[in-house]
Amino acid sequence: MYKRQVEAIDAANHKVPGSTLFVTMLPAEPPSWQPGSATTDTLVTETSMTIRWPVTYDQWNEIKGYYVFRNEKLVDFVKSLWYPFKGLEEGTFYNFGIVAKDESDSSSDTLRARLSTSPSHIAMPLVKHPANPPNPDTRDSFVVW
Repeated sequence: MYKRQVEAIDAANHKVPGSTLFVTMLPAEPPSWQPGSATTDTLVTETSMTIRWPVTYDQWNEIKGYYVFRNEKLVDFVKSLWYPFKGLEEGTFYNFGIVAKDESDSSSDTLRARLSTSPSHIAMPLVKHPANPPNPDTRDSFVVW
């Protein structure tokens, strides 16, 4: 509880007591994720992906931003609702975490996701044997059926 008192002072430095105001501050509640909130992936390739998450809810404070984690290590602090990752390994699962931070420095629970890059898409070349000449319709071209 805080106590504030107002006094009036005139030019001759005479003080006149004023009203006293008592203010009770509610405890700061951390930001929270809405039920069903999830981190999702978009623009997924063999070596990159962009992750997205929903906005958090905070009853009293503005959200300052989001801590982004990959495999339990802090990667960045951002104000956006997405983050691009590059230089990832193909066909690999990663554990991502997002923590919201509000202006009172309260933090949300971690919103977690296990997401994967795309597997490698290596096409094996056509194997030619001298006894089997190419068909006239392929003419040594790669044909996708």
